Amino acid sequence: MPGLRGCLVAPPPWDARVAGVFSKAIALALPSGILISVVRDEEGMEALALWPGAEAYARIDAAARAGAAGDRARSAAIAAIEAAYAAAEPWDPRPRLAELSRAFAAAGRGGAPAAAADRLRAALRRAEAADRGRRGGADGAGDDGTIRGSGPYGRAFAAMRERDGFPAALVGFGPGTTPAGDDWLAGYLCAADLAGGRGPGGAEAALRNEIVRRLERTTAAGRSLLTGALEGVPPRYLCDLAESLAATEPSAGAAAAVDDEAGGPDAGLIAAVESALSHGASSGRDAVDGFLSGLLGLGATAAA
Repeated sequence: MPGLRGCLVAPPPWDARVAGVFSKAIALALPSGILISVVRDEEGMEALALWPGAEAYARIDAAARAGAAGDRARSAAIAAIEAAYAAAEPWDPRPRLAELSRAFAAAGRGGAPAAAADRLRAALRRAEAADRGRRGGADGAGDDGTIRGSGPYGRAFAAMRERDGFPAALVGFGPGTTPAGDDWLAGYLCAADLAGGRGPGGAEAALRNEIVRRLERTTAAGRSLLTGALEGVPPRYLCDLAESLAATEPSAGAAAAVDDEAGGPDAGLIAAVESALSHGASSGRDAVDGFLSGLLGLGATAAA
């Protein structure tokens, strides 16, 4: 397979530098203040990401790590990434997300968002039970320093929900290379687009404008994530969550069955939630929290 390139990655050449080499990605910083991420696995695809395939990634990773030794090696890494871009196929989930949004709206007659939220909560309970050891706490949250925990970030998040300016005020808020508030907003916008029936980028116009005004408040990684979310291109794991939630009709009692049977009617949804929870220390869980609020609206509680 030739690899994939995110739909918002402009064609090279780029005036870029290697900003970081991580276990699952290599980050290129652009003068605009956003990042292009070269991701190790296809599952890490985003609007501003490039998946070059396993062999090409190994070569790029080696060149990027050698880049610390001098400009020539750094230039070789950039050249290898640009070559991988040229060989990659476009990745744009918006046509499929638009189909899901139309089907979701047509089938629901107003009740689909609440039913979907119930299914997602049930799948989340199941996924967190399996993930409890890594996350800590009786329900997977605990006093873990995140916006879902009982520590200072969690208390601040709860207070912010009651104030004017929420949720746009979450831009740049919380811990993480990609701040937790940005993860929450990415999930929120993805679900709002799904539930609104207008397709990617079609919901919450005023909120989207407010987020644009505040982008300088967050990190380069946060700006990159939100740039995709604003354009209706959420990370692949959120696309998969939307697909699992909207593409199939649950049978009666599915929410209960998901808690009782590993292979129940929402096994695919459980797998999508488990995949989301694997992203970052808390990024996936924060995004799922935002997704629940996007389904239900800000006036409802999204607690699992």
